[in-house]
Amino acid sequence: MQKRVSVPALTPLEKLTLTAVMTALSIVLCRYLGYSPANTMFRVEIGFLPVALVGILAGPLYSTVCYGLADLIGSLITTGMNPYILLCKMAAGLVLGLFLYRRRPPLWLILVTLFVLGAGVDVFLMSAVFKVMGYAPSYAAALYTRTVNALVNYPIRVVSLYLVCRFGLPALSRALGRRGGARRTQNADFKSYANSFQTVSRLGLERITDLLARLGSPEKGLRCLHIAGTYG
Repeated sequence: MQKRVSVPALTPLEKLTLTAVMTALSIVLCRYLGYSPANTMFRVEIGFLPVALVGILAGPLYSTVCYGLADLIGSLITTGMNPYILLCKMAAGLVLGLFLYRRRPPLWLILVTLFVLGAGVDVFLMSAVFKVMGYAPSYAAALYTRTVNALVNYPIRVVSLYLVCRFGLPALSRALGRRGGARRTQNADFKSYANSFQTVSRLGLERITDLLARLGSPEKGLRCLHIAGTYG
């Protein structure tokens, strides 16, 4: 049984930042780097990949918002917004977050997750949208078109997500872990100072020098030899 908690936990601010960056990357991968061969009924794109990373590191809520924003902003820039397709993309983000959150997914989990995503959302839900919106003459015709598209994209998605999880995610997790360790050390140091600052010795003459300067430096008018101890 795979250990569920296997990637560093992020703060809410880090999750929001990650979601924003991955939303922009998803738009670029889907809208501008996708490939549609001439005279074919499929389009190859990996706009899901940044959303999957959000699902792994931030959870289903953030991955749902990420895919929804990516589709909303991307459609407004290019083709125009369709509320039904927007809901389908949000459902896809939810699937990615529910299946992958706080995991370094092995190949079998990637296969299952992307199968559910492809069959449940890309084929059945999107086919219904195509029929309702009049893009396809019948639900059967929409199912056929969407199935061909899903079959073409499925192996590409599996390979791309596996490579990112296999090589990219461990490096990212190590970087986040070092960041988290440094942050925990800083927090511990601050708590130690905040709880005991009245008893912590502070060496140096800065405070007395500042006080004398505020008083007009009266010590400069004295003619004496001052023998002091450890603290001046």
